[in-house]
Amino acid sequence: REQLDLAQQTLTDALAGNPNLVPAHNNLGRVFLNRGDPAGALPNLRSAGSLAPNSPAIIGSLGERIVGVGSLDKPDLPW
Repeated sequence: REQLDLAQQTLTDALAGNPNLVPAHNNLGRVFLNRGDPAGALPNLRSAGSLAPNSPAIIGSLGERIVGVGSLDKPDLPW
């Protein structure tokens, strides 16, 4: 839990300095996924997907988020 808190703070700080930092958005989304909070992951995954729609890492995170909410019929695509 402490590592996730530290990661969240570090990534949030990085995004405050550069809101277009794609890896930070994706990794912050993954922090929320690791906490079992797919809804909390969505804003950052949306941002990452908008900035880099063809990134395999982001597509993978989105897939994990879709599975986390159990919505495979109508996925809430982030971009």
